[in-house]
Amino acid sequence: MMKERLKSIILLVLVCLSLFQTYQLWYGQQPAELATAEDIYERVIIEQPRPPEQIIFPETIVIPVENGYYAYREGEQIYTRLWETLLEQLHSSFVSNQAGTVSDFPEGAPRLLSCYLRPLLPVGSESSLLPLLPESELARLDLIGGSETYWVRLFTAEEEVLAEAKLTSTQVAVLQNLISVAKAEERVLHNLLTGDAAASAAGLNVTVNEVIFLPQAQIDLARLPVKPETINREQLLKTFFVDYSLARSIEEKDGAVIYTDGERGLRLTTGGFEFSYPRLEEGEANQTVAEALNSSGALISFHGGWPSGLRLEIIEQARLGRSVTYSTQWRMYYLGYPLYAAKPTRIVFNDRGLIHFNRLIYNLQNLNQDLAENRMTAGWQEALRAALEVIFAEASEQPEDLKLEAFNLGYAIVTGGNELWAEPVWHLQIDGQRILLRADNLVQIQVEDLR
Repeated sequence: MMKERLKSIILLVLVCLSLFQTYQLWYGQQPAELATAEDIYERVIIEQPRPPEQIIFPETIVIPVENGYYAYREGEQIYTRLWETLLEQLHSSFVSNQAGTVSDFPEGAPRLLSCYLRPLLPVGSESSLLPLLPESELARLDLIGGSETYWVRLFTAEEEVLAEAKLTSTQVAVLQNLISVAKAEERVLHNLLTGDAAASAAGLNVTVNEVIFLPQAQIDLARLPVKPETINREQLLKTFFVDYSLARSIEEKDGAVIYTDGERGLRLTTGGFEFSYPRLEEGEANQTVAEALNSSGALISFHGGWPSGLRLEIIEQARLGRSVTYSTQWRMYYLGYPLYAAKPTRIVFNDRGLIHFNRLIYNLQNLNQDLAENRMTAGWQEALRAALEVIFAEASEQPEDLKLEAFNLGYAIVTGGNELWAEPVWHLQIDGQRILLRADNLVQIQVEDLR
């Protein structure tokens, strides 16, 4: 009799344990391998996310002067002052005017300043900067006016007027002072590249697909030492795994370490990391561009933070079968010049979460500038002809027409001795082909030589 009672008690306990475990499976704490990105972000936040207007900046701010333009880029103090002041004026002007157009806009008035945004900045109801404007994307901002009256005019990528506003006398005084300070500094003049100028230099028909400002004279750029960013390994692991001690680690011969929980993997190197979560690939991406911009910026904040000079270059949506993803590409800049490395920082995600994240950041800040070696750049005409020689050497026949999609000075990350260097380069993209030429002697740098 006692044995039967003991069996009944044991059976009752087992049934209760079974019910408790079932409850935990349905409603209890998730195991580490099933924890969502939200669980991770609540545990560790390396840096607070930024609003879109602190993610997308003008690629160039230009001020017309006699015989050309002065061009200002991120990293310069006057650029920062101009853009922050314009943001403040934009917000107050378009809120007070309820957006739209103004009846007394002076057609034909001189342009005093232009900001070219790339990529485009979403505006409208989801914008903290310009919520009253119609849903669109801002491509250019013009400051127009005379001695006492200024107007701000906003444009889409199709050159349509998005909105305009008249500035107050106080706003005019502030901007007049800033523009005077900017123009007082002697700078290299720039020209807006036209198809005719490009065709004249190239000796064949060239279509210029983008707004490109190029220096009229040679520029002295320094070859600089460079180092990859320092990663706090333990902190970073916590942003990807709820409990990274449960993840298996694999050490590779080159010193990289792979952490995996069976579904997602994180590969850490001395200069960056690569994260992959293939199970999330099957999903939709229903976010708006503004929402996707916020999501991608938040991922930068959560997984490593914002180094000085990091800029968004591309945001796009891709479809493969039933899968839809957003992809963003980021690049480091130094004094407004882009750094071309072996792999750009790239993020792929959808509504289910983060699918892929490659982060490779090189830092030129706070380095020993005594090691810098000055390089005098070749002129843009010579750089264009040298790039065409590369294309013609690889083509079966010489093309009659070319599309020039990008043309700028920058830096390529290469190896020199036992050090990494940022080498000044001319960067061109012609008919989809990217070409990097050393800025001084125009010798090509192959993609496989990038670090």
